[in-house]
Amino acid sequence: MPPRLYRVILPVNDIERAAAWYGAVLGVPGRRVSPGRHYFDCGGTILACYDPRADGDAFDARPNPDHVYFAVGDVEAVFERARGGAGCQRIEERIETRPWGERSFYATDPFGNPICFVDERTAFTGEPSGPPERAARRPVIGVMGASRAGEELLRLAEDVGFLAARRGAAVLTGGLGGVMEAAARGAKRAGGLTIGILPGADARQSPPNEFIDVPVFTGLGDARNWVNACSSDALIAIAGGHGTLSEIALGLKLGRPVVLLRTWRFEGDPSLPAPPRAETAEEAVEMAFKALGARR
Repeated sequence: MPPRLYRVILPVNDIERAAAWYGAVLGVPGRRVSPGRHYFDCGGTILACYDPRADGDAFDARPNPDHVYFAVGDVEAVFERARGGAGCQRIEERIETRPWGERSFYATDPFGNPICFVDERTAFTGEPSGPPERAARRPVIGVMGASRAGEELLRLAEDVGFLAARRGAAVLTGGLGGVMEAAARGAKRAGGLTIGILPGADARQSPPNEFIDVPVFTGLGDARNWVNACSSDALIAIAGGHGTLSEIALGLKLGRPVVLLRTWRFEGDPSLPAPPRAETAEEAVEMAFKALGARR
């Protein structure tokens, strides 16, 4: 018999407010089991709101680093309850259909914990629910950019990697430093999968940065840019030089969605659609996912 997940802890700094807020959003009152613990039965798994100070522990609550996911029968009703009143620190503007098929919205609860509510009819558990090639594979977002960049661009790249991974994408880069390393670092911060397409034939020729999960040693030098473009479902280009320019062009040639972020500007044939330009990491990731959704 496989193990059963029976309790998930949500740290909070006000147990009364947590009980009221989660009770309203989940639509169930839960029950107080100690001065600093309030339990909600979520389909056999206990969601435990835990206020350490109220429970007599000598430390403060620290928010969870990653999301807790809820599958709900009426995601629209939960969305309205979550965004009503003084509650979420952050909540998406709308319920989105993700490239992997889920309808969901992401939020941060009043205590800083990241959470996500998913329409239970669309919850993706890794089991094929449609054509295998669509159900089994997560989208791959390629983040292209220079091996050297200033602090502002590195923060931007890290945010792009974090946001793309948080939405379920694998993040693909050139596997080296600069923008590539920052994007991979952000993806790992969100618990995502990172892929590095490296120019050398082995780790001695092209040592991957420490945030790469899957290093792919091509031995192709700069020609590996073609692999970057082919292996990405969508590309986000951040700053960069002629190598990044080639990846933009190759992506467009392949018909991949390409989003420009603080990078090259183009004047060309007006009959050809220009790639969209974003001003922030949030805009860039949203544009990439919307383009993927439109293609599927």
